[in-house]
Amino acid sequence: MPKGGVIPTTERRSWLERYEQGASIDTIAKESGRTQRTVTAQLGQARQERQHDQVQVDLILDAYRQHYADLLEIAEEMAQRCESPDSRGILPEHAVEPDTRMLYEALRSHVPGSRLWSGVKTWEESSRDLAATSEQARAKIADSVQQAIGDYPEVLEDGFTESLRNAVMTAAQGLDQTVEYERDPSGDSMQLRRGNFMLADGVQTEDRLDEIEERYRELLDASLNSESASQLRRLWASLTEARNIIRGEVQTLRLRRIITGQCVLCPGGESSGKRRPRRRRGDG
Repeated sequence: MPKGGVIPTTERRSWLERYEQGASIDTIAKESGRTQRTVTAQLGQARQERQHDQVQVDLILDAYRQHYADLLEIAEEMAQRCESPDSRGILPEHAVEPDTRMLYEALRSHVPGSRLWSGVKTWEESSRDLAATSEQARAKIADSVQQAIGDYPEVLEDGFTESLRNAVMTAAQGLDQTVEYERDPSGDSMQLRRGNFMLADGVQTEDRLDEIEERYRELLDASLNSESASQLRRLWASLTEARNIIRGEVQTLRLRRIITGQCVLCPGGESSGKRRPRRRRGDG
């Protein structure tokens, strides 16, 4: 007698496997106690189920590949953004899309123990401190300039101040400080420049230019040896070290070609929202 009832998925899958290995429909029907019509229909259903399963597998594989690509793209963006200090952070809230912020948090979930995050923390702290110390240094330089140029109306106060500040910041980064002083004629008088900065204008004599240049050199020497300059050098060193850590960790992620761990954005994962607890009998 043929068996009745629903045929389990495992049974029809085994029929399909036997059929593809050479067993006939008649043989399978006799062994299972089913009709040939039932076996034929179940073989068709088993094929559809297998095809659907394969499609699901392919979709999940594609989704994971894209997910990893998205995470690596965020890591690469972080490496690019750390090239220059930014007191707002490596991915400022108002400067990136919400999706970018979500992927950033997803990457943290995947590799929570990576040195990338200690590098980011140090980079962000150093960036904020660098911005504050730079402003403090500029304010002190401006005060020094104001006190030093009282007898020199030809001096351009902003030119002196910004040139000195630029020199301090350049030295803090360990960059070349070699900048020539230039004396240019301007009508019946002369100008004094250092690099891109105009230091004085309307100077009548070479001797006067010598005095102004000497005054600038004194201020430059004092600025480069100030406590603010020392703090800026330390902060730039810390920033550079953090940047190298970030670059190194991102390069490692790139070369691995796969990111371990999980996050709420992983394909097939559950939503980050919490399920509501079931109400028990007797609850109000």
